[in-house]
Amino acid sequence: MNIYFLIAAILILLIAVAHSVLGERMLIMPLHRMDLSEIKLPDAISKQILRFAWHLTTIVWWGAGFLVIYYARLGNTGNNGLPVKIISITFLLSSIFSFIWVRGKHFSWYVFLAIAALLWFGSP
Repeated sequence: MNIYFLIAAILILLIAVAHSVLGERMLIMPLHRMDLSEIKLPDAISKQILRFAWHLTTIVWWGAGFLVIYYARLGNTGNNGLPVKIISITFLLSSIFSFIWVRGKHFSWYVFLAIAALLWFGSP
């Protein structure tokens, strides 16, 4: 069992849950109460697209988290290096973009960076 991967997977799954629950409560629901008629789509469709896109990110993170659990169970067999490094780089880029776009004021960049580091250093 690769403990680095396991810790990273837990962080991925936790951030996915937090993203979905907190995002729905603090962003999506308030947006649904607003008038979005300035957007070129009908208001109801705009709101459904926002909700869909928001939660689609969560689904992708769940997929990544379970994939990392799979690789954690394999241990360092040498077969998991490239896929896990790609996931690591993806979370590193997520950390950089999060830091830049909100000027470091949202804690997600810390978690993304921790996930990237754990996956990178845990890779064969």
